[in-house]
Amino acid sequence: SYLDDDTDQGTAWRDADFDDSGWESGPAQLGFGEGDEATVITRGATTFYFRHDFNVDTDGIVGLEVTLRRDDGAIIYLNGTEIVRSNMPEGEVNHDTFAFNASDDGDSLHEYTVSVDALVDGDNVLAVEVHQVNATSSDLSFDLGLAKVLVALDPELERGPYLQMGTPSSMVVRWRTDGFTDTRLSYGPAPDNLDTTIEMTTPTSEHEVPIRGLDSNTKYFYEVGNSEKTLAGGDADHFFKTSPPTGSKEPVRIWVIGDSGQCAIDQDGCDEASAVMNEYLDWAAENGGRNADIILMLGDNAYNDATDSETTRGLFEPFADVLRNHVLWPVPGNHEFGASDSPTQSGPYYEGFTLPTAAEAGGVASGTEAYYSYDYANVHFVALDSHDTDRSAPEDPQADICPGDGTGGDMYNWMCEDLAATTQDFIISYWHHPPYTKGSHDSDLREDSGGRMHDMRERFVPALEHYGADLNLSGHSHSYERSVLIDGHYGLSGSYRSATHGKDTSRGDPASGGYTKDQGANQGSIYSVMGSSSKNQGGLLRHPIMIYWENIEGSVVVDIEGSQMDAYFIRNDGEVRDEYRLTKNVDGDGDGVLDDDDNCPTVANEDQTDTDSDGEGDACDDDDDGDGVTDDNDAYPLDPTRSVDTTPPEISVVDFAVEANFPAGINLTPRVYRDHITVSDDADSQDQITVSTMPLSPLALGEHAVTFTARDRAGNTATATAAVTVTDSTAPMIHAPDSVTVNLFTTDEGVFVPATLIAKDSTWRYLDDGSDQGTAWREADFDDSAWSSGPAQLGFNEGDEATLITAGHITYYFRHAFTAANVASVEALAIELLRDDGAVVYLNGTEIHRDNMPSGEIDYQTRASSAVGGDDESAYFPAKLAADALRDGENVLAVEVHQSSSTSSDVSFNLGLDTALADPSIVAAGATWRYLDDGSDQGTDWQTAEFDDSAWSSGPAELGFGEDDEATEITSGHITYYFRHTFSVGDPAGVDSLRLYLKRDDGAVVYLNGTEVARDNLPEGEITSTTLADNAADDGNSFHEFVLDSTHLVEGENLLAVEVHQVSTTSSDLSFDLRLTDVAEAPASGVVLSTAAKVRGFVDSVTATDTVDTDVDLSNDLPASLVIDATIEVTFTATDDSGNTATKTVTVLAKIGPDLTVPDDITVVSPDGSAVSSDLMAIADFLASASAVDQDGNELDVTNDAGETFDLGTTTVTFSATDAMGRTA
Repeated sequence: SYLDDDTDQGTAWRDADFDDSGWESGPAQLGFGEGDEATVITRGATTFYFRHDFNVDTDGIVGLEVTLRRDDGAIIYLNGTEIVRSNMPEGEVNHDTFAFNASDDGDSLHEYTVSVDALVDGDNVLAVEVHQVNATSSDLSFDLGLAKVLVALDPELERGPYLQMGTPSSMVVRWRTDGFTDTRLSYGPAPDNLDTTIEMTTPTSEHEVPIRGLDSNTKYFYEVGNSEKTLAGGDADHFFKTSPPTGSKEPVRIWVIGDSGQCAIDQDGCDEASAVMNEYLDWAAENGGRNADIILMLGDNAYNDATDSETTRGLFEPFADVLRNHVLWPVPGNHEFGASDSPTQSGPYYEGFTLPTAAEAGGVASGTEAYYSYDYANVHFVALDSHDTDRSAPEDPQADICPGDGTGGDMYNWMCEDLAATTQDFIISYWHHPPYTKGSHDSDLREDSGGRMHDMRERFVPALEHYGADLNLSGHSHSYERSVLIDGHYGLSGSYRSATHGKDTSRGDPASGGYTKDQGANQGSIYSVMGSSSKNQGGLLRHPIMIYWENIEGSVVVDIEGSQMDAYFIRNDGEVRDEYRLTKNVDGDGDGVLDDDDNCPTVANEDQTDTDSDGEGDACDDDDDGDGVTDDNDAYPLDPTRSVDTTPPEISVVDFAVEANFPAGINLTPRVYRDHITVSDDADSQDQITVSTMPLSPLALGEHAVTFTARDRAGNTATATAAVTVTDSTAPMIHAPDSVTVNLFTTDEGVFVPATLIAKDSTWRYLDDGSDQGTAWREADFDDSAWSSGPAQLGFNEGDEATLITAGHITYYFRHAFTAANVASVEALAIELLRDDGAVVYLNGTEIHRDNMPSGEIDYQTRASSAVGGDDESAYFPAKLAADALRDGENVLAVEVHQSSSTSSDVSFNLGLDTALADPSIVAAGATWRYLDDGSDQGTDWQTAEFDDSAWSSGPAELGFGEDDEATEITSGHITYYFRHTFSVGDPAGVDSLRLYLKRDDGAVVYLNGTEVARDNLPEGEITSTTLADNAADDGNSFHEFVLDSTHLVEGENLLAVEVHQVSTTSSDLSFDLRLTDVAEAPASGVVLSTAAKVRGFVDSVTATDTVDTDVDLSNDLPASLVIDATIEVTFTATDDSGNTATKTVTVLAKIGPDLTVPDDITVVSPDGSAVSSDLMAIADFLASASAVDQDGNELDVTNDAGETFDLGTTTVTFSATDAMGRTA
């Protein structure tokens, strides 16, 4: 089934259960524009969709082989899972995505072996999307075959084995079988001692075995096969040799072949490739008797398209004898890309080789197998893809070399980074397209090979020369060419000038010393074309930089040892017609002495000291004095007359003190005592002498006698003792923010925000008919609906009334209903009462206030205590009242206003009622008092603080007799009783005024620090022990309120002295109690107690730690309450056991608002060193995790000020939430 209507199908069409019944159908090949289609489909779309269902029994299937014909690109899905991507970009693909290129017109079949993971028993669906390279493409082709792969019963080798990606500690061995089978490889030090086996049970035809943990520069033999049989190896020809340590001077032999794949298409090519290989092997046997360590293959490794089968015929079959024991390092040529693709790293070239992407063999990671680098001994190799990878460079790559600003392409920028990082003695680069040639290709012609030779010469050669590259190898031209030592020639051949560009224009003949160059930039490079390893083509002309050129098949061997490189062109007839040498003035150890003259070239020894004059510098000599005892075992390695050490070291130590650094004290390590101790030895250096201490660490606080023992390498010892004092003078550390905001709810326990319950000038129900209402009218449930109503002020004859009421009565009644909430948080009520003349106030039926009214029972005929006149007629009288009668919900305040006579000329009433803070007690009711009840006359001295009352009795209030509610009963029968109580005040200036609540029966005088401050129900003038109270109207049932001047207080101890007088000596009862408070006017914004949970939460979050003490005392000066919306500085003080202190001041703001919870700080790592998007999951989760609720539990929206990106460094994010009242946290 297919769909060709240019619709975007999204992703659902890939799934097995997608309904494609509305699609067209037809046999493959499907397409248009080629003339070979079995089904012609409609052109004009970018993407075409194909689906095919099939049924299969999966038993025994271990793999799937896909054969794909596509023009231009395709992606294949099996039951919704992608299994093949061909000529398409990586990542997400949509309807508008174009294929990479149009290099394949559907003429080739692309073969893939894929996993069976997506295959299911029964019905399956293949879904394929074919993409055009552009919207106007003239043709499209699609066909597909799918075959099952079963485990091979008797597998045979189809490729290999061959060696890949050798390093000093690892090797990869690969081979291919003609069917799927398990994998087994054994290796060891000899063909008959393969003592290590690696097995892989998953069936495959492409066997790839990484071997790790090998010794460097070591030869191992191996065999390959499966669990049933050996397919190859176990003999002298199957071996691999690991690389020498990177940077070592071990000899290196390299075999170089290029354009060696002609055997894939004709027998002549096979014959030539075989001849080239055999002549190399013969030459190697005759020249040192050793084969090359590695093979460099310069591209066009298989003709014509390097398909999988061509790669087998052109590469793996003709060179099998060397691939089994030489490590192959290839680069692709132009013919590799008939079937392979570098951007996607797909096709036979990439599937057939295992090449480094992550610097597994040295160099810098490239992230791709298209280009890479590696190290072998002291040589650094750079392998590039000159055909199918972007060759972009900076705009002026010859002047602006490797600028590091990213202006080049990925391959160029990687090469620059890689070259800058290497410290190897030699740099060899290789790729396919030669920067200089006049063979079967001409590097002067930009149209030749698509300009690739120009690109490599103009863009990449300058950087290589800048970083001191020595040799460049390439193919492509089917000939052999080799240059002189040149530098800086990047133009056409006609611009070459030997005087300008030639560093050494000789042949470089080894017999004449060859070429010589220094390390460093632009010292000269040699360029060699080796493109005739399986065929040659005529038309060879001489490029002016070339000193040798020949149109004949052959290969190149490069030998490198130390600072010398020799190269040989070995023709297919065995002749060596070109030979050259390059010697580098290498100073490998950087000591200023060239390696050829250095008596120790691997270790820096500028002085070239050679004690025993044996030609080997002491830095490398293991027996410097030549006495036959190696330096490791020689106590005196520079003295040939002695080698054994019997002399103890010398040690001295001084007393010292050291700061403890953990709870147990300190560990006496060398870092601690090294500045106080001196050791020396005639044979050993200070670093070779060990020092031990006794007693063993740790040392606790205090002084210790410590014995230090010095021991030299021979075991000789010496001791010294010193006093070591361990101290603790380091202050603790307080962990607290600089500032904190405590967000509160008005309903939180301990939070008080003043609220108006009844505003002045409110509307009141009133009764002004002179009737007697008894007491029921005071109750909350009384029905006052028949009463009149009007706004205050209510009254008559003052001229300021809002509501006029009827004159002529003694008592007037008023009621006002109001609601209250969160009553539990209300400590007191504040009333402001305008009354003319007197009033009694009831809350929900309970009397809470009486003003200018007599004590005792009140009825409608009771007159006010006195007539009000003057300013008092319009004055508001404030009072703070108990809130006990207040309740949540509906409340009623009832007020009766009484005249001093029925003929009073005026009445006034108004009232305001607010919630308030209770006054904090300085002296509480029920406190313990000293008292004297013996009837004696105490004069006046008893009123002063200095008076000695130690002989007086004491007991808690209430004190008295005759009422049965006394806490302390005293003796009756006297006129005057004396009471004293001391209390302490820390800061009198912080007390604005005092409120005294006095319970007395009958009268009393109160003195504060000897000064009379209150007199109640006693006559004016001098008072003596016989003075009688004015009356007995009050039985001590009520507290009488007085406001006092706080200036009488003193800092520290204060004294209250009270004398209570009876109305007669025969009085039947007496009562006394007293409460003294600090008049607290709550700020309009309110207060919160420091004991409130959220305030305590902040306080408890502040911690202190100490390096020595685990339990640090932490205190603070937080006041008893905080004013809401006002900042306060709270100082925390931490004290450790040694008395060291630290302080930290925190600015605290308490405010009413939402409860906002924000996440902890996070750290995010930028993947590329640039700013990070706020969409990054870790940041997005961080921003989304803030939450807020209001005091009713409603969730609130949380905003933040984060931008779209976060720059490197620390960014502070502010979160905000606002409730329905407009309050923000």
